[in-house]
Amino acid sequence: MCSGKKAILIRASMIVMPLVFCSCSIVSFHSRPSSQGSVGSCHSFVVASIYEEKLKREGLQVELSQKDLFLRVFFQGIDERQEILRQLTMSVDRKLPKTYHEGSSLNRVADQVKRYGVLSAEDEPYVHTFKSGLPMQMKHLRHARMTVNRKASVLKKRLGRSLTRAEKATIVDAQFALLQKQGVIDALCIKEGDRSVVRRFAANFEFKQARADRSLKTMKHIVTLLRHGSVGAGLSQYPWAGRASRHSTSGHAVVLRDYDPATGEFVISNPWWLRSFGAERYDRIAAMEFMSYLETYVWLQDNRPAAMRKVFSSEVTKSTTTMNQHSSSRATTTEPGKKRYKSQLRPF
Repeated sequence: MCSGKKAILIRASMIVMPLVFCSCSIVSFHSRPSSQGSVGSCHSFVVASIYEEKLKREGLQVELSQKDLFLRVFFQGIDERQEILRQLTMSVDRKLPKTYHEGSSLNRVADQVKRYGVLSAEDEPYVHTFKSGLPMQMKHLRHARMTVNRKASVLKKRLGRSLTRAEKATIVDAQFALLQKQGVIDALCIKEGDRSVVRRFAANFEFKQARADRSLKTMKHIVTLLRHGSVGAGLSQYPWAGRASRHSTSGHAVVLRDYDPATGEFVISNPWWLRSFGAERYDRIAAMEFMSYLETYVWLQDNRPAAMRKVFSSEVTKSTTTMNQHSSSRATTTEPGKKRYKSQLRPF
């Protein structure tokens, strides 16, 4: 519950607007951000973090898998092996961008949560520092696409003509076999597991998005939303990373955790925490400065009647027990040729 309200003044140029800040302590509901490394998974981090906070408020102490959500978005309902093979085939004729299919939007990621749910981080951990981690596997896939493009270009130049379908297939098959040997294909395949609790929970919420006009009215709305939970923010740029790394990133997404009326700063969880500052891995950014880079912001709106909220809370303990039992008994690997899901979703 909120311990109290404080009235403050935010001044911009000659305009003064009173904002009401609710001094709620919500940091206890947050997990520390995992660095996305070289993978464009910031949108997955933001969406998983917002849903995770809501689950913890209901009593379900679980950390959601950012890797599972990222792979859902990356493959967009297409069989993993077919999608990787398609990317290699496309690379024969043209060089794909380094972050091909890795970028997304907060709404698209939230849609994957409602359709499929999310595994727990215990079932599918997001490892970013070791060679077996997701960034390393994505690096292998990017390198494979570049290698296919380079080999096709060299062969085409040597033969002095366009490559036949059979010649293209030979290059692609050889690179795909190498990825299988390296274990990249299996590492990027989506694991099976119990996602029903998160999927059922997400169905009760509406993922709201608003375009920021960078006005004090928008800032007031965000501060009001922070009284009830975290707010996701889509930014045109995140220049504050330069305070530690001397460079900024564009098209970034972060989580607004709180607002400090004493300093006029937003408290932010940033998935680039290795380049962030602060002992608790939270950035503190001047609110008015932050608003100048804000493009969109998102939040979860609870559409359940009060009675349904109580019913769900009473089932949380039972759901937690089921998820833990499933996690301990489930095999961590599946058959290489097994299709894990099928969807009619179209790729980007």
